[in-house]
Amino acid sequence: YSFIFIVGLTLNVIALVFFFCQIKSRSPTVVYMTNLTMADFLLILTLPVRIYYHLGFKGIPLVLCDCLGLILKANMYGSILFLACICFDRCVAVSFPMSTRIQRARQKSWLICLGVWILSFGPSVPIYILKRENVSLNVTKHCFDNPPVYATQPTVVFSTLFLGFGLPLAIMLVCSWILVHTVQKSTVAQTNLLNSRKIRRM
Repeated sequence: YSFIFIVGLTLNVIALVFFFCQIKSRSPTVVYMTNLTMADFLLILTLPVRIYYHLGFKGIPLVLCDCLGLILKANMYGSILFLACICFDRCVAVSFPMSTRIQRARQKSWLICLGVWILSFGPSVPIYILKRENVSLNVTKHCFDNPPVYATQPTVVFSTLFLGFGLPLAIMLVCSWILVHTVQKSTVAQTNLLNSRKIRRM
């Protein structure tokens, strides 16, 4: 955890500085990449508590343990959803490059990012709050040894599997197929102005 924290913190800070200070364009891809980096950065900030725990120090409040587990879960599914958004945006940009309507819709990427954050935290927060009402807030000796209270509920498990895995997987598969099909049918590829085989591999 210590090595991951040092490397992850350094690289994510560099990436955030680059996105916010060096890149002037707020293109949809930049917006998605910025939010993806912020999700990773949020997870990195929780690692010192895990380092503290695995060094043998106990006495971490239960509420903090559950919040850290919630952040870990949100990071996992949020990162997958942001990658799916990048794939979908790239597909739309390549398939409809001249559509003004599509380009205007792509500029609403910040709204999509807001929706991703809500989907990442949303399914778990209500159950977490309800469960906390019946659980003591005392410290625990087994902070990361047991699954969080919200991670074992069937409603949360099925909803996160669908929204955090099934849906993004379907989006990325369909978008990848559309991209390959679009490149194959493009005039540039058919006239051999560019290496279409190399583009498809990319």
